[in-house]
Parts: sequence; C-alpha cells; structure tokens
Amino acid sequence: MLKHIPFILVLAMVASGPATAADTTAMCLDQSGNDDTQCECATDALAEEIGEEDADMYNAVGVLYLDGKANGQEEEAAWDAAIETVAGQNDTDREELLERMNAAREAHDEAIKSCE
Repeated sequence: MLKHIPFILVLAMVASGPATAADTTAMCLDQSGNDDTQCECATDALAEEIGEEDADMYNAVGVLYLDGKANGQEEEAAWDAAIETVAGQNDTDREELLERMNAAREAHDEAIKSCE
C-alpha cells in the first residue's frame, strides 16, 4: 500500500489543475536565490514552452523529486528515482521520459534566468 502513496499524490496534484504548477515553482524555489515572483514567472513561461503534457509530467516528476530530496536522497538520485517511478506509472519508456524531462529541466533553468 505505501508503494502507491506517491502515485496517489501525483494524481491528486494533477487533478487539482493550476495548483500542479506549485511543484515546478517549488523546484525553482529549491534553488538558492530565487524568489516567489521569479519562480511563478518561470513556471508560466515553462508551461508555454513545453506544452501541457510535458508540464504535467514535469510536475509529477517534481513531486517525487522534491520528496526524495526531503528524505535525504542526493539530487541526481532523487531525479533518477522520480523518472523511474513516473515512467512506470505511465507505462512510458524510461529513457524517452528521461530525455523529455531533462529537456524540460533545461527549459525550466532558462525560464528562471529569463524571469530574473
């Protein structure tokens, strides 16, 4: 049962509509030096850049990534674990999802910079 809790959280976040962007914003805020206004701007810019489907997947990965970091995982390990979980939950090829989410992460970094 505990194994399914992250998936339930992901579903709840996705079902909540605009609030799903909170995890993209939270990933921005997790980086030192970023403020709310900058991160909200970057979240909006990213969603426009990568589209709804990838933004939803990025948010799903973000939920698990931030949870992993909060529970002591190193950044790279948390990212890889989140990708693995979301790929399994969505019956998506792990490598294809990793490529898409790494591109989303780069676009997010660029959006953060453009919103400074």
